[in-house]
Amino acid sequence: EFFEVANEVDQVYYADAYSPWQRGTNENNNRLLRRSITKGTGLQLFSEFDIEQANLRLNSYPRKILGGKSSLDRFEEEILKIIDPETLAV
Repeated sequence: EFFEVANEVDQVYYADAYSPWQRGTNENNNRLLRRSITKGTGLQLFSEFDIEQANLRLNSYPRKILGGKSSLDRFEEEILKIIDPETLAV
């Protein structure tokens, strides 16, 4: 699925199967998600609101790698860099 991307960048790293230590951020996100949705539970048991709340908790979680900020905080900072404040005045 990443064939086209691999042609556009110098290096692409693929984690080995059954090697969760090679996917640290992914495994950490899974651990945080499992606080809301236990493993083996079908998503059909949850409402759209429940899924959105779990997503919000995950994106609002402060992370050491981001200097104690959440990914949502960092996303908002980056958006504000590209949006002209005058266009927001209504």
